[in-house]
Amino acid sequence: MESAAPMKLDHRKQVQLNQLKRETRINNEHYFRAHPELRAAMKVFMAEVLAQKPNDVRAFTQTFFADPTLPARLGVDGYKQPSAMALDTVLATSSVQQLEVGEA
Repeated sequence: MESAAPMKLDHRKQVQLNQLKRETRINNEHYFRAHPELRAAMKVFMAEVLAQKPNDVRAFTQTFFADPTLPARLGVDGYKQPSAMALDTVLATSSVQQLEVGEA
């Protein structure tokens, strides 16, 4: 079976993609800084994965993050999910539009 050659972007699209990547990294960092409970969750999650060494990491991950006692275990029992409007504001801060694959 032949593997398809990787698709090469033209210069303009590559510049757009690189800018989008940078903005995504910056937005992710802003989000992580605004939600320290995420770092706590990842720290506890990684510790439990390394301690328990589950055979099915995907199932373990699903069970871990679906656990209703997780916020209390992380010490963020009063956490409230951000509103849809707040999430829209975060998404609107990106000035680069998604690349249009079919654009010439």
